[in-house]
Amino acid sequence: MSPNVDQHRERFTTAEWSTNYAMNRSARTAFLAQQSPPLALGYRGRSSAKDSMLRTLFPNGRFAPPATEAAILEAETLLGVELPSQLRELYLTCDGFREDKGNAKYLFSLTNEEYIGSLVSITKHMWSEWSIPDLRPFLFFGSSSCDDYWGINFRQPDKIIAFNHHMEDHYEIVGTDIVQVFREDYERYDGLV
Repeated sequence: MSPNVDQHRERFTTAEWSTNYAMNRSARTAFLAQQSPPLALGYRGRSSAKDSMLRTLFPNGRFAPPATEAAILEAETLLGVELPSQLRELYLTCDGFREDKGNAKYLFSLTNEEYIGSLVSITKHMWSEWSIPDLRPFLFFGSSSCDDYWGINFRQPDKIIAFNHHMEDHYEIVGTDIVQVFREDYERYDGLV
């Protein structure tokens, strides 16, 4: 990340963020428009490389248009946490996508339910329905070909899990990099042929 983006990110997550966190939607959007140009530029440059990589790995995937910074801020406000940087970068690339072999929703939309749920609704559901295991540190961003929900720990962003209600009181750590988790799941289809 460039120094300007680092400095902006630091300011954005301090007292000013807390003060402005609970503002109504139009005020949050106006706040973001005033504060985020350096942040948006820093992420946009990297997201084009991520976009190219995703489209190379999943050439027939169905990708939604990129999420806006305002949409990301809205999801963060609804959940009360910031998205980890690797998840934020994915949303700046596309606000959800499905792989083409089994139609798994690898990346949920931030807030668009699309019959299956969104990052916000599924995360809130998991937080309210499960106390053992404790799923509150995780943001649930997608689902695997086996219908496991993938979650990333927003406190330890290098911890990605798979969880299914059949697992009952535990979850499985499946990786540290979201795109690698996508890739490994997608390769499972080759073993089925």
